[in-house]
Amino acid sequence: MLKLLAQLLSLLLLLIGVACAEERSPFFSQINVLTGNNFNAIMKNSEDTVPVWLLDFYAPWCGHCKKLAPVLETIAADESNDLIAVGTIDATAHRGLGDQFKVKGFPTIYWRYKGEDFLHKGGRTKEGLMSYGKKLTEDAITDVGKVAHFGSSSVVYVFDGTESEAGLKVAEKYKMDTSFGRVVGEGAAKKLCKVEAGEEPMCEGDSSKWDDFVKKTNLPTLVQINGETFSKAVGAGLPLMIAAIKADNSEAAGRMLEIARESRSEAKYVFATIDRVAFVGWLDGFEEVQKGEDQYFVFDNDRKKYWVMEEGKDVTEFLRDVQAGKAKESSYSKGGSQGGFGELVDLFKKYLPWSCIVFVPFLLLIWVVFFDEPFQEEGGGGATDAKEGESGAEGKGEGKKDEAAQVETKKEK
Repeated sequence: MLKLLAQLLSLLLLLIGVACAEERSPFFSQINVLTGNNFNAIMKNSEDTVPVWLLDFYAPWCGHCKKLAPVLETIAADESNDLIAVGTIDATAHRGLGDQFKVKGFPTIYWRYKGEDFLHKGGRTKEGLMSYGKKLTEDAITDVGKVAHFGSSSVVYVFDGTESEAGLKVAEKYKMDTSFGRVVGEGAAKKLCKVEAGEEPMCEGDSSKWDDFVKKTNLPTLVQINGETFSKAVGAGLPLMIAAIKADNSEAAGRMLEIARESRSEAKYVFATIDRVAFVGWLDGFEEVQKGEDQYFVFDNDRKKYWVMEEGKDVTEFLRDVQAGKAKESSYSKGGSQGGFGELVDLFKKYLPWSCIVFVPFLLLIWVVFFDEPFQEEGGGGATDAKEGESGAEGKGEGKKDEAAQVETKKEK
């Protein structure tokens, strides 16, 4: 009997131990406010209990950030979620963290997995974010018998033969942007191939060039620019050759696809189309781009410069002019001038340094005419008035002491 009780007690203790070991981390069930003071400590303390961190860098005034907040709350409220913990960082208050992660806009999402940080480039729905976080934990390379395993619409990279350490490194680096597979066969050459539905495979046999190969080709031959694909398109580090056309202009899109196919082996541009009606707000930043009609232009996001194709030229000729420096260069103004003051700022920048030569003497003249008077100290206990919350006899007494002190000072002078 005692032996049976001892066995039952051992079993009970074992079940309690398992339950305690599998207790859900409190980081999953809340929005964790991260700051410059607690960030490193929380990351370290959660290493064994939180597989993946979603780090949301936001600004209090950012409209898109406010739209993202309820989505993050649903992830935190999901009791079945034991994979992703959500952390938010006010990048305007904690600039050091923003600089550390090279945050340039809001919201910016990073993922932390096994001490490595990955910039989010996908959608911001709950399903999209959960799927993205899950992919982080999966193997970078999948064993497949044939490429069709990946689906007809995907851009994937396949190692033809057993991949090397260099191949695994590239796959780990870019696995959040695309998919990697392995096709093993007798006599298979060691090379990395980009496979895209409807296109001829592109292969690179030099493993030292695989990183650059994936970075520059990790997009469809012709990209359709939208809110989700833009960051990935500019992430290739190449200028964008954009056709701003109506969404139903299949003829213009077809011409762009043909040109992209002819040029894709050179990897000098990312070829793309954008709906000029749906994204007219973004196109407003390109002052030289004519609104209300189809337009073709090259955009260098890193330099914030662009070149518009002149009427009567074809895209191939236009690209040669851009390469040769013959096309007119313009500056992107991110939404254009904002009101009259914005227009003045644009004019000032446009005509530098001559604008400084004219504008500085004008400011000096204004100063002399209107503000050339000595500053005078105001009496009457100004320091006391500036303090909030002081009242009653004590406050008034301190004010009188300040006044008396000022009078004494004036007498001494």
